[in-house]
This record gives sequence, C-alpha cells and structure tokens, in this order.
Amino acid sequence: MKIILCIFIVIILTAIIYGDILQENRTNTINVSPDDLFEEEIDPKLCNGYNYINFDGNSIYISPSVVVAGKVYFVLPTTEILLNGYHWFKCDLNGDGSWDNDWTALISLNSAILQQEYMKINDFGNSQIKTIKFIFGTLNLEDTKECSTELILLQTPNTSYGASFDFLAVYYSPDNVLDKPLLIVEGFDPLNENYPSYYLDLVKPLIYEDLDDYGYDFFFLNFADGGKDMRDNANVVLQALEKISSLYSNPDQKICIAGLSMGGVIARYALAYAEENDIDHNVGLFLSFDSPQKGAHISPDLQGWIKNQDDSNEAVKTMQHKVSSVAAQQLLMSNAYDPDHSEYNSFYNELNSLNGSGYPTSCYNVAISNGTLDATYGAADDGRHILTLTIADNLIKTVNAVAYDNHPGSMISDITTSMSGVTWILQIFGLGIGWDVDILFNPVFIPTWSALDLENWDVDGSYDLIEPISSKFDEILVQDEPVQHHILTIKSREKIIDWLEQGTVPIHFKNVHDGENIANTTLGVDGVNSSIPTNTEIYLNNQEDFTIRTNHHKITGQNLMHHNWNLDDSKHYLHTNLHVQRYITEQVANFSDYESVNITSNISSDIKFHDPWYLQNTEDTPINWVQPDCYRSISPGSYSVFLNQNDQFQPNKPIYSLKAPTTCADQSTIYVFDHWSSPSPEAAIFNNQGDITTAQYETPVVFKQAGVTVRAVYRPINLSDSPLTLGPNSNYKYLSIPTGANIQMPNDFKIIVEADDGDYENKGVLDLSLATETNPIIFHSVNANPSPGAWKGIEFRKKSLTTFNLEHVKVYDAEAGLCFTGNPADETYTYPKITHCDLPI
Repeated sequence: MKIILCIFIVIILTAIIYGDILQENRTNTINVSPDDLFEEEIDPKLCNGYNYINFDGNSIYISPSVVVAGKVYFVLPTTEILLNGYHWFKCDLNGDGSWDNDWTALISLNSAILQQEYMKINDFGNSQIKTIKFIFGTLNLEDTKECSTELILLQTPNTSYGASFDFLAVYYSPDNVLDKPLLIVEGFDPLNENYPSYYLDLVKPLIYEDLDDYGYDFFFLNFADGGKDMRDNANVVLQALEKISSLYSNPDQKICIAGLSMGGVIARYALAYAEENDIDHNVGLFLSFDSPQKGAHISPDLQGWIKNQDDSNEAVKTMQHKVSSVAAQQLLMSNAYDPDHSEYNSFYNELNSLNGSGYPTSCYNVAISNGTLDATYGAADDGRHILTLTIADNLIKTVNAVAYDNHPGSMISDITTSMSGVTWILQIFGLGIGWDVDILFNPVFIPTWSALDLENWDVDGSYDLIEPISSKFDEILVQDEPVQHHILTIKSREKIIDWLEQGTVPIHFKNVHDGENIANTTLGVDGVNSSIPTNTEIYLNNQEDFTIRTNHHKITGQNLMHHNWNLDDSKHYLHTNLHVQRYITEQVANFSDYESVNITSNISSDIKFHDPWYLQNTEDTPINWVQPDCYRSISPGSYSVFLNQNDQFQPNKPIYSLKAPTTCADQSTIYVFDHWSSPSPEAAIFNNQGDITTAQYETPVVFKQAGVTVRAVYRPINLSDSPLTLGPNSNYKYLSIPTGANIQMPNDFKIIVEADDGDYENKGVLDLSLATETNPIIFHSVNANPSPGAWKGIEFRKKSLTTFNLEHVKVYDAEAGLCFTGNPADETYTYPKITHCDLPI
C-alpha cells in the first residue's frame, strides 16, 4: 500500500493554549457510531488551526505558522500582555506593510482571537509566504514591542469532511482522479493544536517531490481530541477508512494508511480490531512511523516534578493537562499520573491480544524507527545531566539520564539551547517562552525496540540491541544514525517509495485443494516463468501488471478441477490478472472436487449448456487455453460439474445455465418447449426458491447431487398454440424443419413468421432449407381424409421473406399454403424465390 511518513508531534506539543482540556468519558471497546463523522463536507478553513502569540515580558514571539489558504486565526494571551504593562496593539496580517487592525483602546482581560482571510491556493504543491507583524504598546507610549514571522500558505484541500473537529482534509493527485488513497493519521495532540496543514508542510518533499508522478490522493486525519483514550480515536480511524472507501468507484480499492507516532498505534488498534470483528477496513499497506508500539519514554523524574508544581503558572498547567491525558498515560511506560502503570498495561495488553497477534493480517505491515540498533548514547551515560529548567527565576529542576534515555531509539523533537539569552522551544511538553533551558544532550523518546515492536528483545552491557532481532512487522527500517522523532530522512523517503512503488515483491504461488498444497503441479506467470512448482515464492516487480495462470484444468486421478483464484468465486478462469503491491503476498489457485451429472431432453433437440469453467482446447499449451464462458451446443449425456455452485443464485458469481430451443421438429411433429425438470430439490434446483421445474427455456441451475439428470421437456403443438408465431415479440423465434419431414398439422392451426417494421435483422425464422428433391419437406393435415382448408397454412409477414428461397416444399390441405403480407411499395421488400414447390398460394 502506500504510505507517508511524517512528522509527528512528540508526545506533547509545542504551543501553549490557555484554558482547560476537555475531559472525555472512558470506553474500553470501540463502538462504531451509527452516525458517520465524515458524512458532510466542511469548510477547509478548519484545517488551519490557531497561531499563538507568546509573551514573556521581555520579548514577544509568534509561533511558526503553517496553514492552508483560507481563514487563519491568531490567539493573543491578553492576560499576559496586560500583566506586563501593555495596553494596546496593532497588527499587519496580510503582509502589505500597513496595519490591518488598530486597537488603541484598552485591551480587555478576555483572550483575543483575530482572524484573517487569505487567498486560496489550488495548484498542486504551490505555496506563498506572508510576513505578518504585531506591535504592542504602553498607555504613555514609552515602551513598545514588535514581533514578526513568516506565514506559509499551503495548497488548499480539494475538500474536507468531518464533524466536531474530527475531520479529513483531502488533496487530490495532480491527475484529479481519485484512484490511489493514502491516509495520514496524526499523533498526540490533546489540545488540537496541530492541524493537517502542519503535517502537509512537514511531508512536502515526499508528496511534491517523491510521489508527485504516482497519482496518490492524500487524506490527513485530524482528531478533535488527540489526547483521549486511543480506543476512541481508533473508532474515528475506522470511520475515516469507511468514508475514503465510499469516495472510490472501485469497491476493491485498497487504502494505504500511515500512522505517525501515536497515530501508528491507533491505526494498528483500529485495523486489528476491525479484522477481529469482521469489519472490512480495506487497507492494503499499513505504515507505522516511529510509533511507540511498546510505549514511549520521558524522564519520570521530570514528569513527577511537573505534576507537583503549582498550576497557577500557565505553562505548568498546560503541561500537567498533557501529561495527565488518557493517551499520555496509555503511551508512556512510566507516567506520573499512572504510578501503577494500570492505563499502560491495560491498553497494551488489550492491543496485543486483538486478532490473535495484535496486528491486522490482511494487509502488509511495515515500520520505520528513527533510531538505530546500536545505543543512542550507552550505559556509560546513565546518570548524565540532561538539562536544567528555570521558570520565572525560581522554579528550577535539574534532570539526569536513566537507562531508557540512552537506549537505541529516536530522540525527542526540537530540543534547542539558549540563543543570545532567549530560549526558544523545548518540545517535550510544549514548553514555550519563559522557560530557560540548559541542555546537555537530547534523550531517547521512542526506543527502537518499541518502534519496531521487537519480540524478545534484549540489550548488551553497552545498551546495543542483541541480534538477531525479530519484529512483528512484515518489514522494518532503522536509520544509519539516530535522529529526532519527527525527522523524515532520505533513507526513510526512499524506503517508503520502495514500499509504495518500486523494488520487487515476493509472491507465493500455490495450487491448493481444501487448503492443502497439490503436489507435482505447476503455475506460470506470462513472460516471466511458465512453469513454477506449486508452493514456490518468486519476486515480481512492484506496481506492475502480470497475467498468472495455473497449468492444470483437471488434476488427473484426483477428480479435482480448478475453481477460483484466492477464494474469489468471480475469478474462475484458469488465468487472472495481478497488479503487484506490497500487501499482496500470495496467489492461490483453488481446486474443488467435481462430479458427473446428466443433461438430456425427451426429444432430440439442440440443448445448450453454459459452463463457466469449460475449457475449449485442452490439447494446447496453457498460455493458449481458451475458456469461452458462453453457451455451447451439447448432446444428451454426462458432464463434469461442481456441486452446489452458487446455490444462492447470486448475480455476481458464476453459475451453470441451460438453454433449450423454444421450438423444434422431428420427422412428423413440431414441438414447443414446456419446462425443465429435476427429480427433487436434493438433486437440482432452478432458482433460490428451490424449485425443481421452470418454464423458462433459459435458466440457471444448481446441481446438488452426483449423477442427477435434468431434462428439457417438450410437447407436440396443439390448437392451444395456434397461431404458432415465430418473431421478435413472441416466445418463439426460430424453427428448423429436418430433411424429409412429413409434418401433420392440427385442424385450424396456423404458422406465422414475422419481422419488426424497419428492422431487417430482428425477425422470426422458419428454416425450410434442408428440403431436397429426393427428401422434400411436406406439411399436411393430421386427418386421415382431410377436406380442403383443414388447417390455416403458413403466413410470412412484413420483411421476414427478404432474401428467402423456397425449394422442394409441399403444403397440402391448407386454407392458403403460403400467404405473404407486407407493403409491396416498400422498395426493400422482395418476394421469395419459390421453385419445385407444390403449394396453394
């Protein structure tokens, strides 16, 4: 499948929001809501999020802004501004050099939210940069402060779907055709600070450089609350997958899903839960990008210190909200708010038990770690000074390293040192301006053994992973050197493209009966290898199309015949088309037992049989085999079939069908079709009601018992059939009279042959061409001593006789042997050529 990496916010984000976090009720299982979260389209402005003004009394800063064009919001912490003596501000939000807003009046104590509309950008991959400015001043104008930042405007989503800020932002591929979906699931975001625009900016090289020619459609999933119970957000993922599937015309379209950081854990839970509960997730490739599949690590000492601080400081309060969120307690191997690890143990025990393995099995599962297999720092660094925090000059905390800080793994994102006396961002818990940070080294956040979900992992005395290693993922990738949690390396980008589009894929080929390999049989791939022993793995190019086939129609001596590919009843040919993708690992030709049944008629007639599995030229090589999958004429006799094939008569599955001629004749009588018959419902049926007779001359049939005989039943014509009309609007169209036939006609009986007005091809046919001079065709009365006009004769209407020659036909005892009706003025109407005939006209 496809996948995209990204940047995930660390377990706790950058910006600071003022206000309480919304607390949610806990649930222990997914309950898919009957209401579709993504039923309605929503305004793409919801993808923008908010941009925050940070104020520390000495300097002010605007958080780096990455948004889609549309409506953008700026949040000012007015309380902090007032406490530092500033009472008015001006702003330039469109980057034109003039002040768009001028608040010379006093700032109120309420938070201020400003908004600015920006032009939408619809071109794939394009962006614009605006420079925005703010100026704050005191009442006496003795002091002013200015700040500015670049606002990056990204491509506007083609559309968005959602409700309550759970939403999907959708970016169509440059070809504007929805055919290759790739879903990116966001990570930990309890305050809903990171919107899809943030992730789009971080993955631009992958989307706009690496994958721009491959036609992927990108879906970014935003959680309304990225800090609540991960099981609840797994429900959101399932509903997003359902929505994506509904947008594609191909019901079998596979989705690529990339879970970023916590998003990879939530996606894994959703997919495994879906399979355990028979929910079709329609995912082909699942990518876990530096996700804590065994948990994440942040210094327990630092967490405990944060928990015990007075929450009157907004920065402390915000961190406490994040660390105490349900998702943080589930993800962190040690959490100050979950001292007995009950949340962590409960969630991961449940996750690992889902679907038997804790993983989906119907898709290809891959994982990337931003760490290495060797220790990031090593055992010698245990106890090493990590950092010192200073808040408001008097809250001081020194943090020292523990073992997990030094294990193999990715490092916490965006820890930076003091610059010219001004501290920027410490992204462990979203620490902002006002925190003075003295950093000595960047500790490990997601251990490699967690990101790759290694089984029975262990480290040596230097904290290097002991090899060989074994992962629960199908394929994994580690870095050449450890990098920060959010970094998308060149190596990762190349591997993602390989998983999506390039390289080769191992495909296992088998001929199987009842799940067991059929020894001494072969399969083939056109143009690659025409004789592949069953139960063999070969490599085929990713994203290429191949024709594969089994080299066996029937297995000699075992009464087996090929039935379908990969348990898909609709794929009943001996060959099938394969589009190679990473999630496809096996191609199985399934064989079933066949039995003999009898098909016959109570008279000699041209019965036709539609056998979808029929092979026309068994003597040829497999690549030249032809399966016509149509009606063919058969003689009464025994035929090989599968029993109980499509006994529900489903229209999208292959089924046997019979067709009998509606009329036929022997040497003395004309017959009309009456019904098909079966001995009993246990033997054969003709519809899903279990009927053992049908008046339909063309009918599907399910053979339920070996040796059963189904029969076409005919009756001689009688007066109730008069006139016998052969034509496009009749139950009967074609009647052929055999050579030398001497047909006895009932009293007052009439044959009519007609055609539609203006339609030369659509006509009834009375075929008398088999008459010869020595064996003429004769029609006469059934009476022993008939009087003239005992039966009505034969009438040709309209254009039914065009290009028709009548030879060696004799009609006796009729009121009018032949009667022609039509429009002689019609220039296309021609009379038949009649020679060597004896008939009253």
